[in-house]
Amino acid sequence: MKLQYLLITLIAFAGLYQTTIVDKKTQERLPISIIGIAVDEAGKPIPNPRVAIDYNCHPCGLDKITLGGDTFENGGFKLNEEVFPGEALILYISESIPPGYWSPFLFPPTKREAQILGIRGIPIRLQKGQSFLDLGRVSVKTKYSKIKIDLVSLFGENYLPSEESSRQISLTLLDKAGRIMYDNQLPEIGAFDSTFSTINLALTNSQWKIKLSLYNKERVISSQYFPLKLKGLECKEVFIVKDKLTPNNCGSK
Repeated sequence: MKLQYLLITLIAFAGLYQTTIVDKKTQERLPISIIGIAVDEAGKPIPNPRVAIDYNCHPCGLDKITLGGDTFENGGFKLNEEVFPGEALILYISESIPPGYWSPFLFPPTKREAQILGIRGIPIRLQKGQSFLDLGRVSVKTKYSKIKIDLVSLFGENYLPSEESSRQISLTLLDKAGRIMYDNQLPEIGAFDSTFSTINLALTNSQWKIKLSLYNKERVISSQYFPLKLKGLECKEVFIVKDKLTPNNCGSK
């Protein structure tokens, strides 16, 4: 009985001690305010950039946590959060996905995506007691090109545009090394135009190969792999019509 009582006491004390440590560290969370202006290579502000901060959060029981921020038309961004002191913060910033387009990539990127896509976050180390940081003008490296795919021209009479038919379309996306970055169906909302006849993709500027597959009446109809070299391509719409790639300037017919 005494041994059992001793074990219960030790367990209770251990739990109390652990809770005390966590509560103490929680009280040490410091408010931070980070501001800056997102710009392109020419120094022109990028409207409404996407911004997020990743950091390890072991005291709060999480391996990683992501904090979002406010962005503005003039390229400005602001993040107001509370973090534990001494944590290594990483700022991710990118161009916004063009309206009416869908991207298969997460934001902020996973570790694998960041390595493959060459996306490097901006490390931030706050000094002791520091609660405000102005990053000034931040150059945005992650930008998007627009890809439009005409499904009727691609699959002919085998594809009748409709919401139901869109569920039969899948996309396979390979990076320049041939690694599969996406291989799945497309979301009905976001990836298609209003008539479900065209896929609207937003891909980061790099080299890709894409293939479309149509699962129709228990058979699969697949296109060839289309090579896309989007590195350095600014504001272009790449149309895939009848197995041919046609790059146009944004807004042109």
